[in-house]
Amino acid sequence: MNDNNLKISFTILNRLCEMQRALENKMYISALIIALTIPDILGAYECGSDSNVGYRYKKICIDELDYSEQVANKIYKLRCSFLHENSTYENKGFTKIVVGGAEDDATLSVDVFCNRLEQATINYLKMHKELINKEQEQKNILNFSDDEALSQKLQEEMKFYLDDIFENKEESKNEN
Repeated sequence: MNDNNLKISFTILNRLCEMQRALENKMYISALIIALTIPDILGAYECGSDSNVGYRYKKICIDELDYSEQVANKIYKLRCSFLHENSTYENKGFTKIVVGGAEDDATLSVDVFCNRLEQATINYLKMHKELINKEQEQKNILNFSDDEALSQKLQEEMKFYLDDIFENKEESKNEN
């Protein structure tokens, strides 16, 4: 293996970058799949990884994403059915999943959900900055090619989020 290969751990910031890249490229299923995993991660941070998954997932949807309990239940059902069964049948919760539309108790908008989730995650990490270091200390398990352009892009995307979390966004923009 080439030592120049880019090695990153599966951090929540990596997921935000991938989710946003998927949205930008109109890969809405990929964006939704990634988005549905993020409340799991935040829930494990908030409640501990040994806690009840459904409880902690819905707690994040209610407390951090500001959804009602009813909508949080539907998001959790969607997470379970979509990620584990490749199903979005309406009897699992939402009657419509759209892109570019408004959300209500029966409709989930992929782009609205992803953007809401991105902002909530950044806000959560601003309150729990120690999680950034904790994630960075985890064993690196992903190994990408030594493509310098890919490496640079991933580093820039991570820097964007880190600057926001640590409130260096204006300084970072002025340097460029």
